[in-house]
Amino acid sequence: MFAEHDVREKRKASLLYKPQSWANLQDKRSSCLHDIENLEKEIINGLRSKVLEQTSLIRHTSRCADFLDVTSSFAVLAEENDFVAPSFVKSPNLNIVAGRHAVVEAGLRENGQMFHPNDTRLNSRENVWVISGPNMGGKSTFLRQNAIIAILAQIGSFVPASKVSMGIVDRIFTRVGAADDLYSDLSTFMVEMIETSNILKNATPRSLAIVDEIGRGTSGKEGLAIAYATLMSLVKKNKCRTLFATHFGREIKDLLEADKVDQSSIRFRKTKIVEQKDQETSVPTISFDYALEDGISDRSYAFEVARLAGFPSYALEYANRALIHLDNGFTKR
Repeated sequence: MFAEHDVREKRKASLLYKPQSWANLQDKRSSCLHDIENLEKEIINGLRSKVLEQTSLIRHTSRCADFLDVTSSFAVLAEENDFVAPSFVKSPNLNIVAGRHAVVEAGLRENGQMFHPNDTRLNSRENVWVISGPNMGGKSTFLRQNAIIAILAQIGSFVPASKVSMGIVDRIFTRVGAADDLYSDLSTFMVEMIETSNILKNATPRSLAIVDEIGRGTSGKEGLAIAYATLMSLVKKNKCRTLFATHFGREIKDLLEADKVDQSSIRFRKTKIVEQKDQETSVPTISFDYALEDGISDRSYAFEVARLAGFPSYALEYANRALIHLDNGFTKR
């Protein structure tokens, strides 16, 4: 059936036959595949050359597509969420009426809740707000929403507020949150100080500084001293628009008065808290109004917040006893 020359391989118990016609067919197939590959390369190289000839036009078209994508997204966002067009002035103001945190508001809306808006009024005469109040009271959200509004305004977007008038911000500085940096061998307080130092060294009168609870990463008295020093530097040296959230509101006020500091550029604000008692247990409880009002919060409501978080009642008894000792001073027996 097969000719002698068709034998391709002899094995111990078998022979491998491959007819010459089959070999010729394989050669033709290989040649065709090679020709196809060369043709593909030729087509791709030609296409590449044509594309490169139109690089400038393609890049321009891409930029136009990017612009349309961003601006159309801005438009949809503004239409669906009642954003307004900000206005810009030459003076270093930040005047916001009924400002909102867009992300937090969207999350609350999904749960059927409303976001409480707040006003901001910073200008060349009153450029620092010191904001006190309990945890969960809305201080950090308020700080962040102002930074977000400034960023959105300066990239050409409408903003989540009823009205916004602001001077151009050259840089936004933030010191928020608490976290260490294990990879760089930096403690929480060291990270806090590095970020704060950056603000104090680089902020200008055109900047916006967002400072959240500076000094909480160390002991009480030293933390208060650091917070006071930071505030004084921002007021006296940097003179930038500043939102300064702290639990040391009353202590900072006392230090300012002790140092006879001109406080005309500083305004003290606090988050509003509604105090009440449980009708069944008579245990004091609080609810958060999230509105800002003038004044200083004399309490952090730590026990009430801890109770809301499920802190055990027996542990709160220890906390109450400790607070009594701290308020009255320790007595030796």
